[in-house]
Amino acid sequence: MVADDLKNVLWGLTGYQVWHSDAGVLYAVRSTPLSDAELNAGLSQTLVADDPHAMVVRLRTEFERTTRFSVGRGE
Repeated sequence: MVADDLKNVLWGLTGYQVWHSDAGVLYAVRSTPLSDAELNAGLSQTLVADDPHAMVVRLRTEFERTTRFSVGRGE
C-alpha cells in the first residue's frame, strides 16, 4: 500500500509514473508525450536507474533540462 501511495505522490509532484522491474531496475515515464522539439533538445520520455538515488539524480537532471528548454522557448 505504501509503495502505491508513494507512486501516486511521485506522479502528482513530478508528472512521472515510477515503477521497478522484477530485476530491480527503476523506470520513470512522463505522463504526457514529448514533442519532437523537446526530444531533439535532449529531453527523455523515459528515465531508467538502478537504484532510488540514481533515479533522483536522473529526475533532477531532467527537470533542469526541461527548465532550460522552456526558458529558451520563452515559456
